[in-house]
Amino acid sequence: MEKLYSSKQCRQLDQLLADHLGISSFNLMQQAGAAVYQHIQHIPNVLIVAGVGNNAGDGYIIAELIRSNGYQATVWAVSPPDQLSDDALKAAQQYLAQGGTVIDKKPRKSFQLIIDALFGTGLNRPITGVFSEAVDWINQQSAPVLAVDIPSGLNADTGVIEGTAVRAHQTITMICHKPGLHTMHGKDLCGELMLESLNMNDEKNHWSAKVTPQAALLDEKLLSEHLTQNPHACHKGSFGHVLIAGGQAGMPGAILLTAEAALRSGCGSTTLLSHPDHAASLPLRLPEAMSQAFDGKQPKLLKTPQAVAVGMGLGSSHWSQQLLESMFALNKPCVIDADALRLISQHKIPANSVMTPHPGEAAFLLDTDIASIQKNRLATCLTLSNRYQAVVVLKGSGTIISDGQQLFICPYGSANLATAGSGDVLSGIIAGLMAQGHHALLAAQLGVIWHAITGERSHKKRSLIASDISHELHLYIQPHHTTLI
Repeated sequence: MEKLYSSKQCRQLDQLLADHLGISSFNLMQQAGAAVYQHIQHIPNVLIVAGVGNNAGDGYIIAELIRSNGYQATVWAVSPPDQLSDDALKAAQQYLAQGGTVIDKKPRKSFQLIIDALFGTGLNRPITGVFSEAVDWINQQSAPVLAVDIPSGLNADTGVIEGTAVRAHQTITMICHKPGLHTMHGKDLCGELMLESLNMNDEKNHWSAKVTPQAALLDEKLLSEHLTQNPHACHKGSFGHVLIAGGQAGMPGAILLTAEAALRSGCGSTTLLSHPDHAASLPLRLPEAMSQAFDGKQPKLLKTPQAVAVGMGLGSSHWSQQLLESMFALNKPCVIDADALRLISQHKIPANSVMTPHPGEAAFLLDTDIASIQKNRLATCLTLSNRYQAVVVLKGSGTIISDGQQLFICPYGSANLATAGSGDVLSGIIAGLMAQGHHALLAAQLGVIWHAITGERSHKKRSLIASDISHELHLYIQPHHTTLI
């Protein structure tokens, strides 16, 4: 998996890489600028919007490369060059000494490309004043925008917009990936995201192990590594049984979606445990599932489950509380979702369980508001996991997973998944994988990836509904095969 580093860690890596290569920090800046220039070297008329800090320095390096290769480079210095310091000042001075062009006001002419070099990964406060005006101007232009390292205004650690932010068509990030590029607003602002590692990821560079990454980026290769071909000599009992509990009176749909997803994830069988009003009719909708009514007493199950999923359409009545207590009493690995998340405060969660809150449910669990949750999604997920001693899947743009120690971000998914019942399907996939023997963390990782890429790549796009996700899961199973040589 790709490692993700905080803005503070990125600064450490910058220095370690320069030391490893035996070069100065300014030489490293020159290498970063040259790496960006390789992507734009044949564009004849480029505007570089330079701000402050090393990001501005990168901009001046790029501008000088454009100029020295015979093309037109214009630098809009939103912050005067003489107010820069250290490497950034040196880059600006070299550009100006060679006859480079600098303007201090919004340009009136058009350009074929705009390079955003306003702010880098160190930004941790809202953009205001002339810088805010520059961001707004960039976003109003018809020319494509390339962001150097990170779109200005995007918090590298959290993915939150600091006041306002550049909407880039392409982002070239340096040395390593940052969490904010992949969660919250990162995916909307970065456009096409590319990494120029400057050889940091060379396996020979053991020095990089001196900095422990903040998180890791999930990779869809996990699916082919773990969803392997089943043995031919098997039966449905080989792949586990999922008990799905919920569906208060008038709300049977959610558990049906969960059950179908669990079955399509590969588990052998499912039982729906729901309200007596509709328990008998559920197999008419999903004949592959068994069904039992819950009457408030500990159920005598027809089949022992390997995993439980609870909360879908559960409600908050006395009946709902009794059902949740009955499920936890089984002491089986459990996926806890939806209404169950609002009822768990008085209960001990079974070991090897997964909680799947959206930001609103996370806010309820931590007695705060949604804005506070979204302000730092990684910290929220880690806190929830430690508080409840469960693997937590914090849903949203750039879904985050934590087991209380590690953090993972899913780079896949799209707005197509923002549809009724989508979360119920995700819970079913995870529960189905747990029933097949995957431990909670791995089941959560596989389930989130599988769910996300199905939604992102479905040809139905914005017309996608939750049941479509289950129906299209098969398209993304590519078991690993060993080739004899």
